[in-house]
Amino acid sequence: MVRDRSDQCEIAGLGRSLQDLIAFLTELHALKIDLYLHQQGVDTTTPGGKALFQMMGVFAEFERSITQDRIHAGLLVLAPKASVSAGHRSRSPSSAKSGTP
Repeated sequence: MVRDRSDQCEIAGLGRSLQDLIAFLTELHALKIDLYLHQQGVDTTTPGGKALFQMMGVFAEFERSITQDRIHAGLLVLAPKASVSAGHRSRSPSSAKSGTP
């Protein structure tokens, strides 16, 4: 059986979640295309390669989620500082009523 082969460098560029990666791999295999991840040495034509591909997908999704959480936490910390450093003063509800800054 003649099959095509797709060589990729990194798993993170193939999908944003494990579900996306599995769907992508299923589509490739339906088209009779094998996937080989050069940088990691993963060949998805073998049972071990498929298992490793999925484990790497889990860790890639986890890493992306942790990065998003850290960015969100950093933005929450910086938000009050950004308005002060930009020259804006926040007014408390009582000072807004009295007209004082």
